[in-house]
Amino acid sequence: MYSGLSSPQFAFWIATSYLVYLHRKSIHYGNTQELENLIDYRISDNLLILESYGNALFLMRFPKTPMSYNAGQTHDLRSLLKHIGKTHPDVPLYAIGYSLGANILVKYLGEEGARTPLKAAVAVSSVHNLHEANKFMKEPLRNMFYGSIMTSGLKRFALRHKAVLSQSGVVDYDNFHQIRSVPDFDEFVTRRLFGYATVEDYYSDASSDRLLHNVGVPLLLLSALDDPIIPAAAIPYDAPERNPNVLLVTTNSGGHVAFMTDNNLLHFRKSLMDDVAMQYFTAVAQLQESD
Repeated sequence: MYSGLSSPQFAFWIATSYLVYLHRKSIHYGNTQELENLIDYRISDNLLILESYGNALFLMRFPKTPMSYNAGQTHDLRSLLKHIGKTHPDVPLYAIGYSLGANILVKYLGEEGARTPLKAAVAVSSVHNLHEANKFMKEPLRNMFYGSIMTSGLKRFALRHKAVLSQSGVVDYDNFHQIRSVPDFDEFVTRRLFGYATVEDYYSDASSDRLLHNVGVPLLLLSALDDPIIPAAAIPYDAPERNPNVLLVTTNSGGHVAFMTDNNLLHFRKSLMDDVAMQYFTAVAQLQESD
């Protein structure tokens, strides 16, 4: 647990703040390691979790909603922040996003600019550029291992909710047997559900790197160079030069949304990304209070 929690300033900040947490795309509900770590930081009372449309539980709750995940869908986050702003207008807001959730968060920040109610944000293992990420995933060995697992999960999700998704009238279930990769799934399902003419159009629109220049609040980007899903080519190295609000941190190791502090499997709960995120929010809060 971060030792700074014992300080009166930090304790007051936590007690008077909301942390909005964007989960990465989830096919199997229940991957809550990040949530458990954040609860360790005693933020549980003011922690809001925003799951993507791709979460299976969401469609079970709303069986008349023919929606899947979308790496660039910022409407839910925007609506949530507006709601909090109305119900708690004096509460500072901070956000952490992971994987596709991080991309959604960054894209939202770029769309809103200085209008966002967020005081600061952290994006961990963000996709940034879907063109580069999906080109990376098409590599034979990578697709055979990581891609096949992700694709199988997406296909099971779509088939499990066929009755719901079929209501859209655009999902091509007749050619589902042709889906062998995530880009294939995006062609037959995702881009059709959201009205994109091509997969390339979807990737261009959903990529958050094109909007980094317009981010209007402090934003920390944390990426690992050995990420097995997101290539170094997708990391926006020039973002801090284009926008002083953006801080980019890369590590030689860390994988995808992992950043373990040691190689001991018994210590899997200890992640560098948790400490870094909370230290960053603390520093930003202190600087903003002093201005």
